[in-house]
Amino acid sequence: MGWLSGVRVLELGVMLSAPFASRMLGDFGATVIKVEPLEGDQMRSIGPLRNSGMGAIFLNNNRNKTSICVDLRSQSGLEVLRRLISGSDVLVGNVRPASLERLGVTEEYLDNANPDLISVFINGFSSDGIYSGRPAYDDLVQAKCGIPKIGKRSANQYIPSAIADRIAGYNCALAAVSMLSAKRGGAEGRLSQEIGMFEAVTDFVMSDHLGGATFVPRQGDIGFHRYAEVRRIFPTLDGEIALMLHTDRHWQAFLAEMGDEELSAGPPFNSIEVRARNLTEIYGYVEDVIKTRSTQDWLSFFERHDIPAERVNSLEDVLEDPHLAAIGFFQEVDHDTEGRLRSVGTAFNPQPHRIDAPSLGRDTATLLKDCDFTDAEIANYFADGVVR
Repeated sequence: MGWLSGVRVLELGVMLSAPFASRMLGDFGATVIKVEPLEGDQMRSIGPLRNSGMGAIFLNNNRNKTSICVDLRSQSGLEVLRRLISGSDVLVGNVRPASLERLGVTEEYLDNANPDLISVFINGFSSDGIYSGRPAYDDLVQAKCGIPKIGKRSANQYIPSAIADRIAGYNCALAAVSMLSAKRGGAEGRLSQEIGMFEAVTDFVMSDHLGGATFVPRQGDIGFHRYAEVRRIFPTLDGEIALMLHTDRHWQAFLAEMGDEELSAGPPFNSIEVRARNLTEIYGYVEDVIKTRSTQDWLSFFERHDIPAERVNSLEDVLEDPHLAAIGFFQEVDHDTEGRLRSVGTAFNPQPHRIDAPSLGRDTATLLKDCDFTDAEIANYFADGVVR
C-alpha cells in the first residue's frame, strides 16, 4: 500500500482529527513526522495504558509516524520547525489559527518557506464565518450539528465515538491526496485548504436530514423520518437483530412466513411508496413478530430468502468476528516499548501497520540530523531543553 511512498508529511496535530488524517496518509505509505510539545500530545494520557504516555487511543491513531519533541515557544525550537517545513511535501494540522500566527506559521510565511508545499489545516469552524477562532471538540461539533437532537435521541446523547474528529480527518486526508494528485498532474506553486469540522459534519448530517428544506419554498419537514424515528433494532427471543425489509419480494417472503401472505396484496404492504407512508405501522408489525423466535432462527430464514439482516454485535463480538479474522483486520504486532499490541485495520488495507506509534520524542535526534543540524547544535538543544 505504498501509494504515497516518498511523500513527506509534517503533522502539527493534537488529540484526534489531524493525527487521524496523517495516520491515514502514513497507512498509504507516506513518511509522517509528528511534531509534539515537550509534554507530548494530550491524547497520550487517555487510557487504558500499559506505560505512561502510551494510551490505547494514541497507539491506534499514531502508527506509521515518527515523533520529534520540540519546544516551539523558543526561537531555537521555531528554527527546527522551519527546517522541517522546508523539507516537507505536505503539512497537516489542527492547531488553532491564532496559535499558528504566534508561531509565525502564516500563509505568507509558508509561501516563502516552501513554495511547493501542500497544507491542510482543520479548524473547528471555517475562517470565513462568524464562529472563526472558537475552540472545538468532538462533543461540541456534534451538538452544533444537531446530532443529539436527531429523532428520539435525548439532548445528552452523543454518538459514542469521535465521529466529528474522524469526519474532519477523512476530509483532511482526501484534500491532501487530491492536491498531491494535482501536483503529479503538473500543478505548480503552493496549494492549501482549510477544513472546518462544523462544515464537514454538517455536510455529513444534512445530506440525509435536509429533507423538505431541500426545496425552496420548503416541501415538508426537515429531517429524514425513516432514520430518525422509525428504523430500529428488533429484539428476538434471545437477542437482537438488524433487519432491512425493503423490496416487494422481501415483504412477500416475510409475510408468507408469518401466514399473512394476503397482506402483501394491499396497503400498507403492497408497494415501496405505500410502505414509506406507513412506516410506523409496518415496523410495529415487524417488531411484534420478530420477538417470537430466536436470533439464529430468524437469521437462517432471512439468509434463505436473501433478505438483509445481521445479528447486533457487542464490541467483544466485533473483536472476534470471523470475517474480520479471515482478512486479518485486527493485526497483532510487537511494539518497541509496549510489547504485544492489537492494531486496527482499515477499509482499504486490513494490515497497514508498518511503524510503531512513537514514544514521545523517539525520533528527535534522527530528525534533527535529517534537518542538517550539527552534532554540537543537537547536543546543545537537548542540554537547553529545546528538544526532548
